[in-house]
Amino acid sequence: MKTLIVAELAEMDPAAVEVAVGQKMNRIQVSAFKKRTYFYVKLAKGRMRDYNEVELSGLGTAVGTVVKVAEILKNKGYATLKKILTSTIDSTNVKNGRIVRKSKVCSHELHYLRL
Repeated sequence: MKTLIVAELAEMDPAAVEVAVGQKMNRIQVSAFKKRTYFYVKLAKGRMRDYNEVELSGLGTAVGTVVKVAEILKNKGYATLKKILTSTIDSTNVKNGRIVRKSKVCSHELHYLRL
């Protein structure tokens, strides 16, 4: 399952940074175990200032962390949530080679609110 959460800036900056084709500089891939939740909150706030929006994505157990980060940004008034997408992807188990379905969440377009 993939979830996509989107938020945008209240005031869109016309001088937004252009991103090269095929690259998404405003995407943050969230891990459930590598960093603390507030690391991703701080990172998302910085990316929203630079690119006006940020895309958070997480796979498997990181889905909950993505939702937490998006909710913290929304509840503290830093962002508005534009959309959340969820889906499942097929992953191959390393030990036995079987295909395993994993949930994926993508918080796409968290838009920054200027206070």
